[in-house]
Amino acid sequence: MYYPSAVNSNLSQYELIKKRALLLINGIKGEDVGNDLELIENELFSLYKPLKYGGADGYEVNEIKSFERSCIMLQQQLNVRPKQMTTLEYFEALNVVKDQIEEQKKIKRKK
Repeated sequence: MYYPSAVNSNLSQYELIKKRALLLINGIKGEDVGNDLELIENELFSLYKPLKYGGADGYEVNEIKSFERSCIMLQQQLNVRPKQMTTLEYFEALNVVKDQIEEQKKIKRKK
């Protein structure tokens, strides 16, 4: 998901990006940063696992299916038209349903 509350942030990744940006600035100033920059870029690239985009089980197809399932669920739970919502409305509606499900689970646990 692309909604900030649904994304698990990785602090070390942001630190590496910041170091890379500072090295790029130093490189623009004329300093030799080639080796340091290459090390940081290699470390950053090692954090990402390549995704398969093509085929029936590719990333794009799975994202489209996930979106369609979410739309169906929102239509059933909230009686809304998700495809006509703004991005913010869509993700807030998902959060509402998520909160409702959590509340139902809490009630069931208490019984």
